[in-house]
Amino acid sequence: MAKQTSIHLRPCKQSSEAHNKREKTLDYVRSDLSPLNEWWSAVHSLGERRSQISALVKEKTGRKMQTKAEPLREGVVVIKEDTTIEELRELGRRFQERFGVTPVQIAIHKDEGHWQGEVWKPNLHAHIVFDWYDHSTGKSIKTSSLDAIEMQTICAEVLGMERGVSSEKKHLEAARYKAQARQKELEALQKERDEVVAKREETERMTETLREESKDLQLRKQTLEEDIENLSESFHVKAEGIVKGTAQGVADWFTGKSKRRAKKAEESEAKIKVEASAQIKAIQDKCAAKEKLAEGKIAEADRTITQYTSWKKSHQADLDRIKDYKKRAETAENRLRQLEQTVSLRESLIEKFIGYGVCLREHWNRLFNGETVQSNHIVVRGQHIPLDNPLHVRLEEGHRLMLHDQHWVTEQGFWNGIKKGLTKVFEKGSQAYAWVRQQLGQGRGLGV
Repeated sequence: MAKQTSIHLRPCKQSSEAHNKREKTLDYVRSDLSPLNEWWSAVHSLGERRSQISALVKEKTGRKMQTKAEPLREGVVVIKEDTTIEELRELGRRFQERFGVTPVQIAIHKDEGHWQGEVWKPNLHAHIVFDWYDHSTGKSIKTSSLDAIEMQTICAEVLGMERGVSSEKKHLEAARYKAQARQKELEALQKERDEVVAKREETERMTETLREESKDLQLRKQTLEEDIENLSESFHVKAEGIVKGTAQGVADWFTGKSKRRAKKAEESEAKIKVEASAQIKAIQDKCAAKEKLAEGKIAEADRTITQYTSWKKSHQADLDRIKDYKKRAETAENRLRQLEQTVSLRESLIEKFIGYGVCLREHWNRLFNGETVQSNHIVVRGQHIPLDNPLHVRLEEGHRLMLHDQHWVTEQGFWNGIKKGLTKVFEKGSQAYAWVRQQLGQGRGLGV
């Protein structure tokens, strides 16, 4: 696909010359590529040119040039890698022939761009500074929106590049991009909200689980304490039986058996106490750890709930505004589609209008200059009527004098009038062309 080009005109700043000649350091250029830049100038400096134009205005009009006047305008042109100064000078000459503006400086910049990862993306462009004043009248040159469209076409023709998209389409694309960006922002906020809600629900489930586990541990602790108490009572009962014993026990005392039994009972009681204490200690540690973990989870859940409540409160207005914008974006999308259709139709009409207007002016100028014009059709009441034999028309001296006023009316009234709008262009143009042809026919006796 061929690279697109365009030209964007703006008032020339005081600092433009220094920028274009790279006389000051810029942090967004690659100095190693600056030697690839090219420069051409027809004036000593832009400041001197401004002074000359100011003096010219004073001389021609008798008034000083207005402070807000824009005697110099700068055009930024998108170029190719192999675009030359000569091509840009030819573009300047075409502009001078067609619109009357004079190119005074040209600069090609190949050292600007940006890094995309490790790849350098150059911003290839050129600056053309124009003198925007008519030196024969001392007045600023006026151009219309149709002239701006024609400038883009001339730029593409001279540089051998594809014509850029119209500004209206660019504005539509920008509006669509903003709508899509807002939609993505809405989706991101909705996703963030869903994540916060899911996290809150998960925290609540974990908190509830920890509370159930804590209750279970408390119950087990209580059961173990009851078992230890029962074991202790059983041990005391056995010890009392041994101490109180029967007569056999007293007899055994003297034989030494009671001592062994008492010692064995004491050892058994000590062992039971140690095991019970160890079990109680382990259960207490586990309960304490579970309680601490539960408290941490509960605190975290409370913080999450607090954060969510605060977030919801602070973003509620944004959420409401985004919901409203979503509706507006849908309406804007429908409007954009309608505008695209309108722009497409308008561009088609503009191209047809430009072709028709140039044809009309070319034929009329040739007739006025005494040349012979050949036409394969005539226009009557807006209808194009083909002719079996081509019509050859040439004006004699008398007719040239008679048509002098008609030429003035057509150039000053009709031609400038139709350039101001597109509505009823073809109807008015056809009627004017038919009127001219009728006048010629009556003058030559053709009976058209």
